[in-house]
Amino acid sequence: MNEFPIETTKTYVVWVGGIDDHYDFFRSAVNAFDNWKRKGYDDVALEEWTTTLTRTLVKRTKTEV
Repeated sequence: MNEFPIETTKTYVVWVGGIDDHYDFFRSAVNAFDNWKRKGYDDVALEEWTTTLTRTLVKRTKTEV
């Protein structure tokens, strides 16, 4: 089987005490992280999630040369 990566996207998740907020832009996530820390929260985390959309050739009738 052949796999062909089509698109890779990144999203950012800010966790505050087990509650998650999702962001499309890194700078927005960093701002949110900093704001929660400034408010006095000590259980704050920033994660980057990468998703890759992959196309997989499962079966083909023509033999490759």
